[in-house]
Amino acid sequence: MSKKIETTKSVLDIQVSTSDCPFREFRDNELSTDYWGLGSIAFKTALRMGKGGPKTQSDHVWVDDQIQPLPRSARKRLHGWMRAEDLAQNQWKADVTVFEDNNGGKMSTADIQFAHYQVLQMSAFCRRVLSMCYMLERAEGFTVEHQWDNFVFYVPPEGWRARYHIYSPGMKHGGGQQHRPALSKNGCYLVRLYYIGAWRCVWVSDQVPVDSSGAPLLPLAPFFNQASTKPAGRQYITNTTVHLWPLLLCKALLKLAAPDMNTDDGSDYMEDEPMKDMDILHALTGSLNLTYYIEDADELWKLITTEVQLFTWDEDDETYSSNVKSKTKKPGTKENSVIKRRSLTTVLIEETRNVPPFTLPGITPAFEMHLLVVMARDLPLKKPLPEPEVAPWKHHRWIDWARKHGLYEEYDCPRTRFLKMSGLLKLSLAPHLLDVQSTESITFGFREEHARTTPGIKKTGKDKYPSVTTSETVAQLREELREWVQFDAIQKLMKSISTLCFPSMYQFCSIASNPPMRITKLPPNKEIDIPAPKNAPLYLQIDAPEEMYLKISCSMLHPRVFLNANQPIEEYVEPGYVLLETFQWFTDCEIPKSKAYLQTRGYDSTEVSFKPGRHFCRLWIHSRVPWYVMLLSESTIHVGTRDVIQMASIRVCPWASRFLTTLGTAFQNFMRTNKSNSCLTSADREFYRSYQPDLDWNPKEVGFSKSHIHWMFRQALQSTLEKKLPPFEYRSICTIFQHYFNDPDFGLSKKELSSVSSKNLIINDLCDCTLSEAEEIEISKIQYNDADIDDKTVDDQPTICNAASEKLPCGILKSIRDKTIKRHEAATCIQAHWRGIRARRCLDTRVTVTPEIMKYLTENVFGNQETLTTLMNEFFYMFPGAKSAYSVSSALTGTSGLKQYNGVSPVTPQCTWVPYFQAVFYCHAPVKIHFDLQSSIGMNKVNCTFEVYNNDTKKQLPQVYTAHLTFDFSPNIDGYTVIGHGILKQPTIASSEIRWQLTMMSSVENVFHVCDNEMDGCKELPILSVTKLHLEEIFIPNQRNILGGIQIYVLKHEIISFRAAATSPDLEMEAVLRTTEKSGEVTELATCSGTGEIYWPFIRLEPAEMTLQSISHANVNTVIYFIHITIFLKPKIKVKSVLHYYSTCW
Repeated sequence: MSKKIETTKSVLDIQVSTSDCPFREFRDNELSTDYWGLGSIAFKTALRMGKGGPKTQSDHVWVDDQIQPLPRSARKRLHGWMRAEDLAQNQWKADVTVFEDNNGGKMSTADIQFAHYQVLQMSAFCRRVLSMCYMLERAEGFTVEHQWDNFVFYVPPEGWRARYHIYSPGMKHGGGQQHRPALSKNGCYLVRLYYIGAWRCVWVSDQVPVDSSGAPLLPLAPFFNQASTKPAGRQYITNTTVHLWPLLLCKALLKLAAPDMNTDDGSDYMEDEPMKDMDILHALTGSLNLTYYIEDADELWKLITTEVQLFTWDEDDETYSSNVKSKTKKPGTKENSVIKRRSLTTVLIEETRNVPPFTLPGITPAFEMHLLVVMARDLPLKKPLPEPEVAPWKHHRWIDWARKHGLYEEYDCPRTRFLKMSGLLKLSLAPHLLDVQSTESITFGFREEHARTTPGIKKTGKDKYPSVTTSETVAQLREELREWVQFDAIQKLMKSISTLCFPSMYQFCSIASNPPMRITKLPPNKEIDIPAPKNAPLYLQIDAPEEMYLKISCSMLHPRVFLNANQPIEEYVEPGYVLLETFQWFTDCEIPKSKAYLQTRGYDSTEVSFKPGRHFCRLWIHSRVPWYVMLLSESTIHVGTRDVIQMASIRVCPWASRFLTTLGTAFQNFMRTNKSNSCLTSADREFYRSYQPDLDWNPKEVGFSKSHIHWMFRQALQSTLEKKLPPFEYRSICTIFQHYFNDPDFGLSKKELSSVSSKNLIINDLCDCTLSEAEEIEISKIQYNDADIDDKTVDDQPTICNAASEKLPCGILKSIRDKTIKRHEAATCIQAHWRGIRARRCLDTRVTVTPEIMKYLTENVFGNQETLTTLMNEFFYMFPGAKSAYSVSSALTGTSGLKQYNGVSPVTPQCTWVPYFQAVFYCHAPVKIHFDLQSSIGMNKVNCTFEVYNNDTKKQLPQVYTAHLTFDFSPNIDGYTVIGHGILKQPTIASSEIRWQLTMMSSVENVFHVCDNEMDGCKELPILSVTKLHLEEIFIPNQRNILGGIQIYVLKHEIISFRAAATSPDLEMEAVLRTTEKSGEVTELATCSGTGEIYWPFIRLEPAEMTLQSISHANVNTVIYFIHITIFLKPKIKVKSVLHYYSTCW
């Protein structure tokens, strides 16, 4: 019996951790009545027991096991709870339905404001929820994001409706017109909301919070007319049906927002808390909602015009009505008129309680509200007439005079900026003005008619009474005109602007702390729901040939959500953060370069920009609760672990491939055409433009003027050909290029400029005197004003020309100097003449491009992506400053090397420490290395570590911070030992295997690897898994307290690692390495100690010295090493029973 009870307890024991969201993921196959209303824990219990939940009877009211939060305005007035059906009958004698069946009709501003007048006046949260629903109904081309095999939802052409998020028992999945939730007999409803990276099931009841008078504190009421808003007016019900969807959505969103229920104790403040960490649009759509705070009007207008459609005129129609409906027509040729993607742009304006109504007609006065921006324009709605052709001298006399007197309006085109906006809370502080239409005095037609100088003609007969159709059209036009608001007027009231970005319109990546396990028919997308490593950052690559924008959002599960779900976290949970850090491979950075930072307890987003090219970033994410990060960009992005991005970094970007293909094609056309020395053909221009820079050219940074770009490219081409081709073929191709490039110096070796010139000969001549000695003395007297010269005789003065002598007087030296200068000048003229003849011969000689020449060029330089990449890399190697002018410089491959080693290591039972490999790498040139070690056992990741030791010094290299620094290696004698191993969280019960992968990225290719280290040419070797010796022994108390030991025979240089662990974590142990000399003397070499565990990662064992006698006797060269483990028993530690310990050597 007890065994059965223990089995039942183990089945029902569902452990709750902070990695599980209280709201389970929504799936189509779980809309069963058996599991209806079950929370996360109850649902897991029901699945484990293999039975459904308790059968819900119609007369039993469902009780929510979670706490239902309320905003402050409702908490302060809360008197009790009532079911929605009872409240509707008692208060209004009305029936209850979930939604309004109006054939796809949208929410009406007047109906919502009149019906929920009291709630909207007191609750800011309810105003936000209903405003967001109002705007989503007007979103064009809406689709449900994040669909997969077990969640498919079709949105009808009518667009988004709030009822699509509400489910009642017995509903079918799939969406569409069949999605019609009915009343739930037990009062339990499912609301589907997006939260922490998935659509979630949020269970709510139809219980309504009421105040002392029985009025609802959340939106639940029938539709009233305007008279109900007056203080002493009678309520006239226009619809005898109460809709539940506003109540259910508000209650579900409040569960995600989780406001603090204890902050208003003893306070008289009645306004709702801001709840800024809650984003309603993100929860309703699963999209990234990005908020901008822009004060500059021009910058704000630029952002709006890039996100919404611009109003344009029709070229073939000049009527007034056709231009009003231009939102459904194709945009014209005006700049920025085409919107590449679908987004939802909203603006938040501050409260306009004290603003006069005529400030923004139709909008003020109102609460703080969100407005949907539908369209923008800086043109008049009515297309002006073409300006009359007038002589320039008449402009001042006629045109300027007409403008001054208001007679030129029909020709003028003012560029006043307008926004077409709609919102639910317009005139929310004066809803009685909603039905008040604009008088004729402020309509466009009235102003146009009364602007004329001649009086209007009175209409008579049939024209006196317009038709009903005409009146309806005019009313519709007036309503549309009321939506146009001057940008300058409303910009002063704007607090922020938000853009809702749909993931299906962008390159989309997502990261999750605990992504759900999904079994799909198709291979899963590796860029979605990437599991984040626990002890390392994730890496990001973004690349594009133009300026890039990366949008990042982070959603964290608020700790109060656990509290409301009866799963409280006792300790304090700090806000989570996301740090985006930019870096470059092989460039050490002591301090991280932060690009973006987010810190939140709920939801937050930001946008960062990158220059054209390829960039690499690290994503540091920290949170003790479940979290989800979303990344969107129009450019190509890749997110993954370090090895994944290292593999992506060695591949050429697609747009870089297009650049190389264009260069190769242009060269092929360039070589096929006949060349002329006097003019350039189209093929020549195409080739010279194919390698032009696409970014700004800064001469100071590049080191050369942009006019030297062709010479720089020819230098790189010449260097590439010289490295790849034999001498004969190289000279043949240079002869061709001398003619094609009009460059006689192409292919010639660089000669150092001669230091001999006429000027140098004159300066360096020892006999530089040109005057007589007497004249030189007189000049020196005047120049130096030396009084001693007068006292001395001429014979005492030193000779001016030191080289002159009796045999070689100054005259002969001067004649020699003059002859040398003349010979040098003659040689210069002859050389210039020869170079001119050679240049004319190279330019005038007709050359023939043979198939062999084209074959050499195709195979070595311009034939494929690899050779073209080599050419451009040589260009950037010779002129590194030019990288700043080319976006393609960061998108090429071939600048670094990448190697991957894979292996399998066995895992023995009751073992947590698993060695992977131990290899000796030899370095042939100075190099920087990035190491990355990944391993997994089944589907679970294993924590990996590695160490690097210098075999010459027998010391460990500084364990660099793997995120910021690299390992620097230099050539040595015995190489470097790289050791990798993994540590399991829990020991395995049975034997298994761990698959490991070592990724090594080097700044120079093929100079650091495992090889035989031969002088003539090394042979690369694979990395083998290590051989592990695992011993399990029992400690028997002895006098010397020796736990055990290992004896090792060494025939060659060996490196081993040793680890010992005892079952007592407080036991102090010491491992001693000893060896026995030939004389029999025992020598102690090294020691290693630890408490509970000893880890000795690097032990280098050397054999005996080789002698002539030991060559034929192998045993003579053997050295025996001992590793003894000694324990230290403290008085507090008593060995009551035998002590187990495990030792591993490999």
